[in-house]
Amino acid sequence: EENELKVIPYSISQNSQNANSLLALVEPIGVVKSVNFGKSWKTISTFYGGYQNWFVGFHPQDTTNIYNTGETMIFESFINASCNDGKDWIILENERNNCIHHIAFDPTNPNIMIYSGEYFLKKTIDKGRNPVLKDDVYFYKTIYDKRNPQILYSTGVTRIPKEEHKFTIHHSTDGGDTWSILYQADLLGVGGIIDIEQYDDILILYTYTDGIYIYRIK
Repeated sequence: EENELKVIPYSISQNSQNANSLLALVEPIGVVKSVNFGKSWKTISTFYGGYQNWFVGFHPQDTTNIYNTGETMIFESFINASCNDGKDWIILENERNNCIHHIAFDPTNPNIMIYSGEYFLKKTIDKGRNPVLKDDVYFYKTIYDKRNPQILYSTGVTRIPKEEHKFTIHHSTDGGDTWSILYQADLLGVGGIIDIEQYDDILILYTYTDGIYIYRIK
């Protein structure tokens, strides 16, 4: 008999200032935290998307700030945030018929975040929200270049029916204020690029159905 109360982990994050401190986004529980490298867990928020559960993480410069993102059962995007280590929470962002997939934190300014959503990237400065790029892409993840924090890369899946199999990397050279296409090519499978990481001068790109690619940054 199928268990109707499945526990499904969607995302896990490690505290950059304390390796024993972990967060996980778990359905149907919410956000859970461990202070002993996963030996035991405590629920710090019972809120989760339900329709889509994507990101949970500490702010790397102030790890008492915690965020989780996704899309609710009524198809609204959200950023659920705590500034006191999970004691209290507030919804920072919600938009009809959308989803927030990921948050990138500026390594030089703790007030700046860039989050990746359906058809847009948004840059938040001092809790303000300004759309900086709208395109026919579900942006899944954005990262800062580890060598130059003014450079960012973002990837996802193209949502134009005739071009839905595009392999696309967007980039910004001014801290996320403006964006352009760095590289684009046809992709055989569907789903686009769902994860991106940087190692030295190489971007490592994980696709939904076509395996792993590398792109050398010039």
